[in-house]
Amino acid sequence: MKTFSLMASILLGLALAAPGTAQPAEPPAPVEIVNSAPESVFVRPGGGVDKVRLYGRGFELVKSAIVRHAGSPSTLVMAKLHSVSRGVAELEVKAAATAVPGDDYELQLVTARGSVPVRLPIEVAPSR
Repeated sequence: MKTFSLMASILLGLALAAPGTAQPAEPPAPVEIVNSAPESVFVRPGGGVDKVRLYGRGFELVKSAIVRHAGSPSTLVMAKLHSVSRGVAELEVKAAATAVPGDDYELQLVTARGSVPVRLPIEVAPSR
């Protein structure tokens, strides 16, 4: 009886250690934006929210969206990303009344692994 249980343990161990049986989990797909509609963001200081539909993958990995200006996160131009469905997200961008006009704003999507720069022109219009 001991021989049988020892043999069974060895065979079970070999089966579990056999190559190709246990596969590591694939890392999640990176965040990638393929297209947007419209293709840019245009906001007025103190105005309403500009919405852009983003198409791509990995939006479920995004924890937050950050707008950067002159190399630093902007506290006057804010962005929120809402996942709509698989491969589709909606970006909302709003500028405070004191936001500095310009077309040199950049968007970054933040995931647990770091931030992803997004090629989406963001412009804050001059005040009226």
